[in-house]
Amino acid sequence: MKRQWILVGVIAILGASFLIDYFAESQYPEAPLVINGVPDLSEDSEYSYRIFKNDEEVGTHRYMITDIDSTGASKIYTINAYTQVTQEGKVIELENQYVFDESYCPISYRLNVTQDGEVTQISSMFTDNTVTTMVTVGDSSVTLENDVSDDTLLIENGMPGFWELLFQSTDLEPGYRYNVDAYIPQAGGILSLTLVVNRETSQVRLDGGNLEVTVVSVADLDLVFYLYEDELVLYRDDNQEVVMRKVL
Repeated sequence: MKRQWILVGVIAILGASFLIDYFAESQYPEAPLVINGVPDLSEDSEYSYRIFKNDEEVGTHRYMITDIDSTGASKIYTINAYTQVTQEGKVIELENQYVFDESYCPISYRLNVTQDGEVTQISSMFTDNTVTTMVTVGDSSVTLENDVSDDTLLIENGMPGFWELLFQSTDLEPGYRYNVDAYIPQAGGILSLTLVVNRETSQVRLDGGNLEVTVVSVADLDLVFYLYEDELVLYRDDNQEVVMRKVL
C-alpha cells in the first residue's frame, strides 16, 4: 500500500473519531455519573449469556454473585464469571473473579485465560489510590502500576455482568452523556470513556419476543448495550463482531 493512502486512512480514522466526539458533545449534555449503591443481590444467583460471532453461536458466558460480606463498614461483593468460546476448532476458556464494595469501587480482580493448554493470568489489586497488576504467561511475568482516583471504575470489556451491575448501580438518563475513568486490566491502563444514552428507546427481538430497550453506547470501545428494566439483555462488541444475548 502506498504511503499516501496509509496517511489518508489515518486522517479518515481521526476525522471520524473527532466527528463522533463532536456529535456527542454538541447533542448530548454531560451529566455526572452517580453511583447509588449496588442493588439488592442474592448469593449464588446465576445469569447467562449466549455468545454469537458473525451470527454464529460460538459460546456461553455466565456470572454469579458468590459472596456478600457484611461484616465490615461496607458490604463487599464477589463476582465469579466463566466464558467458553469455540471457534475454528479452538477452545478458549476464561475464568475471573471481581471483588468490589457497595459503591462499586474495585478491590481486586483476577483472570485466567486458557488456550491450547497455555494459561495466561492477570491479577489486579487496588490499594491507596494505586492499582498493581501482574500478568503471567508460563514462567514469565510483568508487573504494572497505575495511579487511580477514588472514582476510577474497573471495566472488563468482555464480561457483560460487570456492565450490568454498573448500570444497575447508577441512574442513566436518556439524552445525556457520562464521562468516566475506567481501569481495564487487559490494557494495563486507565481510559477515559464516554457513555451516551440514546434519547429514544429501541426494540430488540429476544427469545421470540420484542423488548423496548434503552440503548447505551461507548464509542471509545465500540460497545453498545441494550437495557430492559435494568437488565443488560443484549451486549454488542462491534470491534470484535461479537454479540451476547442474555438468557431470560
